[in-house]
Amino acid sequence: MLRNALVLPVLSLFSGIGLLDQAFEESGFMVVRGPDLLWGDDIRDFHPQPGHFGGIIGGPPCQAFSRLRYLAEYNGYQLSPNLIGSELRRVPV
Repeated sequence: MLRNALVLPVLSLFSGIGLLDQAFEESGFMVVRGPDLLWGDDIRDFHPQPGHFGGIIGGPPCQAFSRLRYLAEYNGYQLSPNLIGSELRRVPV
C-alpha cells in the first residue's frame, strides 16, 4: 500500500450505510463521507474545494440502471436520477 495514499482523506460519495467506507477505514484510510440522499442530503449541492482529498470512492444509486426500474415506475415510485456523469466531474481531487 502506498503511504502517500494515507496522507489525504478519501472522499466517499453515495456511501449509503457505509460498508465500502468501513472497508477503506479498516485498511488505514481516513474516509470523509459526502452528502447522501439516505441522510437527507443532495450530492448536487456539494461543492468541495480542490486539494483536500487523496481519492474518491463510492457507488452511485443503481436505480437508473436496474431492470426493475420499470416495475417501480409503473407502481408510481420516483427513481434516483443517473448521477454519475456531470455530478462527479464537479468534485475536484
